[in-house]
Formats: sequence, C-alpha cells, structure tokens
Amino acid sequence: MAKQQLVREERSSYKVLLFRKSKRMRLFESLIFLLGLGAVWLSCPPRSSGFIMGLVADILITLFLPPAIYLFLFRPHYLLFPDRLEICWGKRKKVLPLRDLEQEFGLPYVYLFGSRKIAILVSDAFLGALNGQLEVVKRGLL
Repeated sequence: MAKQQLVREERSSYKVLLFRKSKRMRLFESLIFLLGLGAVWLSCPPRSSGFIMGLVADILITLFLPPAIYLFLFRPHYLLFPDRLEICWGKRKKVLPLRDLEQEFGLPYVYLFGSRKIAILVSDAFLGALNGQLEVVKRGLL
C-alpha cells in the first residue's frame, strides 16, 4: 500500500467513551453492574439505607470506571486516509477500506462493514471528516 496523505487522526477521549460505546463495552458494563449488584445484595438487606447507598455506588462505578479501563488498556487510535480507515486497539490494528464502509442509520457512530456493525468511538469532527471521505469514495472522486 503506497504511503498516502493522512486526512485526520484521533485518539478516543474519556468523554467520548462515556457516551459512545461498542457492544463489547456495553457487555463489560453490564457484567460490572451485575457483579456489584450481587455484592450489595449479599452484604446488605434489601430496602435498607446501606443497600440503597451500595446500589448508587454500583451505578456510579458502572458508569465511570469502564471507559477509563478501556482507555487505559486499549488506547483506541483512529487514522483516516483518503481510501481507508485504520483502527488501532492496543497492539491490534484493523484496516477498513472506505469503499466497503457505510453509515448505519440510528446511531451516528455505528458503521456497517459488510454485514458487521462497527462502533467508531471518536468525536463528531472526526465522524464529519469520515462521512465526507465516504461521500468522496462513493462518488468516485478519489
């Protein structure tokens, strides 16, 4: 593959990961919540103040901890080129040709690659640049 001009580069931020989640992140959050709920259920009687405080703490941990863990472990990094999107998670790298990528209706950060849904966890500015490049590729202007 010839060296091409980089259109845009971005590392996922904590704020973006708070609001935009992949299926794997949602599953991880659900597991954390269920483990916390089980711990609170076993340690406090239901409808007690300790149970309610434990449940609120579990909800807050479930909301704020998984994005930080995901960011620390995987360090998601996205590179947009005129003809492809490169997604790096830790030591893994996935190259998606833009001709095979199309936006899925419903969530602005979910795209279809073949029949697979892929969550692109980046800012709105990056998504705008990606959609612009998808239009360029779709119209054959590249």
